[in-house]
Parts: sequence; structure tokens; C-alpha cells
Amino acid sequence: MTTIEWVSTTQMASALGVSSRTLYEYRTATGEKAFLQEGIHFRKKTPAPNSTWLFDRDRTLKAWAVAIGKEAA
Repeated sequence: MTTIEWVSTTQMASALGVSSRTLYEYRTATGEKAFLQEGIHFRKKTPAPNSTWLFDRDRTLKAWAVAIGKEAA
């Protein structure tokens, strides 16, 4: 069984080398730019409406690599 490493928005943005705002733009993107999916790459920390987002570090890094063309799908 694999353990998922959930990290904060700030930590995920740092790992990707982008700002938190840029990560927000990708998280909320639609259409062709939407490569991050809620429930797979990110989720809310709690059910509260103002809860922070957590990212599955490994899945998000892999999706990022595919999206920017550094890894084959």
C-alpha cells in the first residue's frame, strides 16, 4: 500500500518552481489547460468552505511533467 504525501499549496508550488497564485490558476483551469483534478491531485484539508487545499505531491509532480512535455503520458 502506497502512502500519499499531502502537502500544502505553498509546499507544492515550491516543489514545482511556481508561485502559489500560478498553482491556483492551474487548479481552477478548465478545458485543455485543466490537468489537475480534484480528488486525484488535490483536495480540501477539511470540509469547511474556507479550508486550505492539499496536494498529492507525487501525482501532481507527474501530472506537471506530462503537462509541460518532459515526460510521455
